[in-house]
Amino acid sequence: FFVFCIVCLSDSFYILAHFQAFVNNFFNFFQIFFRDLKVKKKKINIRFKLVSNVSKYQIMYSTKKSFKNKKVVTVRSGNVTIKKLKRKKTYFIRVRAISKNGKAGAWSVVKKVRVK
Repeated sequence: FFVFCIVCLSDSFYILAHFQAFVNNFFNFFQIFFRDLKVKKKKINIRFKLVSNVSKYQIMYSTKKSFKNKKVVTVRSGNVTIKKLKRKKTYFIRVRAISKNGKAGAWSVVKKVRVK
């Protein structure tokens, strides 16, 4: 009986682990990763890795980490320049993908950049 219980428990852990991996892959399907951030005078050039089956990307940036007073830019390419920024200010930037049917993915990791 004890061996049978261990086998049942190990199978349920196996199934649970695979289910958890499936859920993580499903909800992070549109996860975005930054490639490069180049800072110039009053502008930032953002490059990020493109995702398949995506129609557009949203870039959110703000001078506050909580993203109050945020600005959102919608683009279709993975290479974007944000202009007319304030000099000597720190900006927080994140990106997410939006699929062709309108489903938005998770926001990327927040990047912190100081404008020259």
